Order: sequence, then C-alpha cells, then structure tokens
Amino acid sequence: MELGRLAPGDCFGEGGLLTGAPELGTVKALTLVVAYEIAQDSLAPLMRDRPMIAEDLALLLARRMENQQQLLPSAARGSEHGSVQRLLDRMRHLFEIRHGGQDA
Repeated sequence: MELGRLAPGDCFGEGGLLTGAPELGTVKALTLVVAYEIAQDSLAPLMRDRPMIAEDLALLLARRMENQQQLLPSAARGSEHGSVQRLLDRMRHLFEIRHGGQDA
C-alpha cells in the first residue's frame, strides 16, 4: 500500500528522529535519489539556533501521523501524539530548544 510520495527537497524518517517512533513502512525510490542522513546530535544545535525548524517539523510530523491514521486505522498511535503543540513541546524538551528563542 502506498502511503505517499515525496518530491525533491522532501524529508522522511522524522518520526524516528524526533520521537523515537518506528516507521510504519519502507521508503522505496522510483527514480535516482540523493539522500542525506541527519543525526539527532547534528540536528539539535541547528534547531536551537533556529526554533522555527522545530515548528515546521512538528507540523509535518503531525500531518503525516494524521494521514497514517486515516490510511491505517489499526496503526493509530493515539490522537494526543499527533497534536502539533504536543509534538512541538516534546521536541523542544528533547532538543533543549528555548520557546520563542528566549532564554529559559
């Protein structure tokens, strides 16, 4: 079953990177692809310096989780995990990101 398609510049695997959750499927390239891996310890300083990245990733992850729940109801992880704000709060805590870029 196809869960989605990615376009140039898209990312995948953010669920595992940001929440530790396993991926529900396999990513398969239909054309030539150049992929870059970003380790959590490399992403953390970037997100601390640019908190908007965390907000964008939380929104992307919440949308993908919602899509997965619609396509695979048996794989639903609970709607509370898909909340953008809950995901963002978890990411801020995990990556030690200051809210709004202000000192804690």
